[in-house]
Order: sequence, then C-alpha cells, then structure tokens
Amino acid sequence: MVMKSLIAEIVDGRLVLPEEALALLPPGTPLRVITDSEKGTVCIYAKESPVLSTQYREMVSALDELNDGLTQEEYFKPVPEDQLRRPRQDDEGKSK
Repeated sequence: MVMKSLIAEIVDGRLVLPEEALALLPPGTPLRVITDSEKGTVCIYAKESPVLSTQYREMVSALDELNDGLTQEEYFKPVPEDQLRRPRQDDEGKSK
C-alpha cells in the first residue's frame, strides 16, 4: 500500500481536494471526517472510518507522548537485542 500526503484547501467554506485525490474517488463518494480538537488534526476517509477502541486510542496517545521530542534518528534507532528478548514481568515486577 502506498500512502501519500496531499494538500487540500478550504475555499469559500468548501473543501477542495487535489486532482490526484479526486481521481481515486467516484462522484458522490461519502467522506468521513474525524477531528481531534486537542491536537488540531482532521482526518478524511473515503471508506469506512477505522473503528478505534478506547484501549487503542489510549495506547496511541501513550506512544505519542513517549515519542514526543524524538528526532527521526532517535525514533528509528533499532531496539537492542537484549531489550527484545527480556522476560515478561507480572504486575509486581516478577518474571513470568
């Protein structure tokens, strides 16, 4: 799957999609809009919007917070092998 970020404009109160996006959408396609006022984001979907469970949203928010402020180099740095293979721990910190 190839994803691309395109720029759309709001002109006279109407969303004007770029030609490349319009070429993928048949006329009359309903668009679903998901907004996040805290982050100031708007996502537009031409298919069924993804169903995001509360747990999934919490996980993504936590990951956003963990990664906030990282450079691309830091973000994409490989995880050390010893961290990938460490034993699971229960809630009390004991190895399972």
